[in-house]
Amino acid sequence: MGSCHPFSAIDVYVNQTGAPSGCLADTNFLIAMSDKDHVFHDDAQFLAEQLAAYGIPLVVSVSARAEFIDYKRRVIVTENLMGMLAPSSKWRISASVRSVLTSQKGWIDNQARSDGEPYLTDTRIKACKQIFLPRNQSGHIGWIEFCQEFLGDRLNGSWDLLVEQLDLNYLDMRAEDSRELFRKELQWEKMYRLCEHTALGSQDAMILNVLDASIFPFVITMDFDLAYGVMASTDKVAFVPENLYRNRLKRLKF
Repeated sequence: MGSCHPFSAIDVYVNQTGAPSGCLADTNFLIAMSDKDHVFHDDAQFLAEQLAAYGIPLVVSVSARAEFIDYKRRVIVTENLMGMLAPSSKWRISASVRSVLTSQKGWIDNQARSDGEPYLTDTRIKACKQIFLPRNQSGHIGWIEFCQEFLGDRLNGSWDLLVEQLDLNYLDMRAEDSRELFRKELQWEKMYRLCEHTALGSQDAMILNVLDASIFPFVITMDFDLAYGVMASTDKVAFVPENLYRNRLKRLKF
């Protein structure tokens, strides 16, 4: 079985095993690093600094970029839609748009009070999109102009900044030079078995499958499900934030 450790145990781990040639990072870690208001931002910053000090490269799968950009899209859209409700907003919106945005703000506020993610889901963004006209009309902003104003050139830039900040390395399973990074053949059929073993989501199962087949000894994650999967289904290690380890993972026995 695998094991789980808090971020604070990284020094002990490296002193016992030596610094590995790399470690996997999931999208949740990247999100926490990029968002200063994220509940695990300080934890992520601490571990990133420790890994840099030990010279341990951070490795991400190609899918991490798509997941990260999707998150940033939801953050930017949420913040700017809610900004339209402010009396100082320069944007004119109809009464029907204001009503829907006010309702969505109520949901966001409830999320924040319950420590949930305070950003609109895809379903809620679509609900907002439907009450905007596509183009500006009668002085009211249209959805296309909204996207151009707030999303244009910002998504790729946010990813490039993170890559530079963390010196991220891509793991491209199709590249010839990536073969040396695997200890056994990567079989995508195993992803289904990992899903079935602990009811793991498909994205997490893909990361877990890569971790299990790779030479990397551990993954950095903020996600309970992925850490649970590491402990139940592999011989690898998951490093998680202190609170997550202490409150939900420390006492688990497999």
